[in-house]
Amino acid sequence: MTTPICMLDLARMRKDRMDKLRAAMTASGIDVLVLCLQSNVSYATGARVPTADHVRAAWWRAVAIVQRDDPWPHLFTEFPEGSPVELPSDHLHPAVGAGGGARPGRQRRGAAGDPDVRAANAPV
Repeated sequence: MTTPICMLDLARMRKDRMDKLRAAMTASGIDVLVLCLQSNVSYATGARVPTADHVRAAWWRAVAIVQRDDPWPHLFTEFPEGSPVELPSDHLHPAVGAGGGARPGRQRRGAAGDPDVRAANAPV
């Protein structure tokens, strides 16, 4: 078994990305961002979702809403277990469907100490 050279501080990296994003929003005079592409949602929130085929991705898309004065983004997702453990539960919402309605979502399991949650947020 190999020993890792270093351990990534994912929570710090997510915070640094949010700080950078908010600074860019301030510099551009933007108050709110609505992010719909998975790569943008992942960048802003750190959320991970399983790979999906194009049909499923078109119907149940992860969405992030970033407000300049809110320290946490709002995440709308079908996979709450892929959300970072530090994301407050009041910022985690059910997925938004193509018809505009929210799909009844699953609740994030456990807390930071729960092995299921840790596994979902473990580095790849």
